[in-house]
Amino acid sequence: MIICAERLGDGVHAVMALEDPAATLENAGGKGAALAELARGGLPVPGGFHVTTAAYRQFVAAAGMEERIRSALKEEDAGARIRGYFGEAELPDALREEILAAYAGLGDGGRTIAVRSSATAEDLPDLSFAGQQDTYLNIRGEAALLTAVRDCWASLWRRPYRRAGVKRPSSPPRKAPHSPRSGSGSRSCTESAATSSGPARR
Repeated sequence: MIICAERLGDGVHAVMALEDPAATLENAGGKGAALAELARGGLPVPGGFHVTTAAYRQFVAAAGMEERIRSALKEEDAGARIRGYFGEAELPDALREEILAAYAGLGDGGRTIAVRSSATAEDLPDLSFAGQQDTYLNIRGEAALLTAVRDCWASLWRRPYRRAGVKRPSSPPRKAPHSPRSGSGSRSCTESAATSSGPARR
């Protein structure tokens, strides 16, 4: 399971072990932080690792998307534009190698995994935004994993939250291009697979 988070904290590693005590709401998202706590407690949590908010920020910065995102947020089709930017960009070499090293550490490279989102404003004590981003199941192989991590980050912009100056897109959200959110043989991504985090949008 791979857990992908969405907001940067200073000094945060791009990839963390699932049970790492440094995995918090701020760098691993609500789902990631909860799974880390369960794993440290010895409960039967599938193996995996976190792709932190720092990784998301590295990706956005390396692809030069910061200004393009700010500009797109002024448009009615902001979500579609920004997802397009993510689809065109490649992960930086160092980040790619770090994710693949963690993936290799899970064991047999032929295993099927899941890549799950873990937003920093997803599972809060008084608010919940669960299900706003995409989960990718039945992911197998390095190339598919890297694509799923990137697509998981892009899904942060699939259903934009209301914010000043941004209109909600009128068209319905598209289904995730990978496997459906149910099925056998998948692993939890906090990612046995990976959890991917990105910046929360309010």
